[in-house]
Amino acid sequence: MGKSGQNALYPGYTLFQFRAFEYLEHPVLGKHLVEISKAVLAINDKLVQEIFGSPDDMKLHSSMTLFGQVENTDPVFAEVLNKYFGGLFDSSTLQIIEKNAEDDSI
Repeated sequence: MGKSGQNALYPGYTLFQFRAFEYLEHPVLGKHLVEISKAVLAINDKLVQEIFGSPDDMKLHSSMTLFGQVENTDPVFAEVLNKYFGGLFDSSTLQIIEKNAEDDSI
């Protein structure tokens, strides 16, 4: 992957983190992601596996980890991680972000 011209604006972001940032900044997509994350957070007395089943529970964990890595992100992503995943980031997602950082930051 080549370097993007956005590097000067977002130094140190991996391509994955930059794409997550762009998604969150989108007026419709970002807003809906935060809204649905808050809706998931509002569900009580259920395990994440009961809400989503597999493998969607793992996809939620990965997504909350990725969007939680964006600077100054909405706290709802950390809140979902705390409630359903013991506050732990998804290690596979972190490994992908780290590998992407080694290979190519934007």
